[in-house]
Amino acid sequence: MRITDNAKIVLQKVMLENERDCLWVGLQETCCGTSISVALAIAAEDDKVIEINGVPVIMQLEAVERADSIEIDEKDGQLFFNDTQAADCANCSH
Repeated sequence: MRITDNAKIVLQKVMLENERDCLWVGLQETCCGTSISVALAIAAEDDKVIEINGVPVIMQLEAVERADSIEIDEKDGQLFFNDTQAADCANCSH
């Protein structure tokens, strides 16, 4: 996972506003395949917290390899998740 410098600024602000101290990253199964799931969290004492560009992250073990294709970026104050392994939902019936 890569977090750009601009995204880091937005994430730090959002974590502070929501009284959270890290991001939680896991996997989510959908009709289109496996997707990364990201949420704001509060780290427990026994959580393994890593830092990505200065942002504290708790990452589920299953998500580590999949997260390599994710970049969190910022544009006009909004966060964007770029995923080079995004599932193709063209054939799904949402």
